[in-house]
Amino acid sequence: MECDNDLEGLNRQHALRAHQVHYSYLDKGNEAAISSGQAAVKNLFLMHGGALIAMLTFTSGILTNNASTVRADSLVDPMMRFAFGLALAAAASAGTYLTNYCYLAGAHNQTLVWNHPYLEKGRASKVWEGFGVALHVATVSLAFASLILFVCGFLGVKEALVAAYDAAQIEDTSGASTESAERPVSVPVVAGGDVGTEASAIAPSITEEP
Repeated sequence: MECDNDLEGLNRQHALRAHQVHYSYLDKGNEAAISSGQAAVKNLFLMHGGALIAMLTFTSGILTNNASTVRADSLVDPMMRFAFGLALAAAASAGTYLTNYCYLAGAHNQTLVWNHPYLEKGRASKVWEGFGVALHVATVSLAFASLILFVCGFLGVKEALVAAYDAAQIEDTSGASTESAERPVSVPVVAGGDVGTEASAIAPSITEEP
């Protein structure tokens, strides 16, 4: 009888330890998940927000400078990608909160028992955990989509700048060719018996009188 009581007391101690470990895991896991999720979403916000502000400033400078070879309409698509990436980052921020809420709701609905494994998952707990897994996958997908849009926007800006540089090179080349074609040619002429005297040779127009 005493042996049974000792086993029951030992079992109760193990149960209490398991419950304490469970609650400690919930607290630390919740803090880690929230901090890491906030840091990731914050980085996405900074990336897209900074790029969007820089693009707006650059486009404003192009519109006020008529001599610029960069076309403002070529920067519209990259700006839209940065804007959509910013919206996806906001959605990922909301998804981070909802994911943590579902996981905690699932843990809260677990039943604490005195027998091993000392925790039982009921129907409500499984439903909340299922929602948490689905939202977790959706949130990670939104974050990756936001990152992909940032890369695509950066590549779009690169293409616009390369096209503007090529257009400027072509314009400079054509301008130099036109200038060299209009420049008069200096040739040597013989005048008054002195050979080697150079003068600007301009072809006169010859008019024949009838």
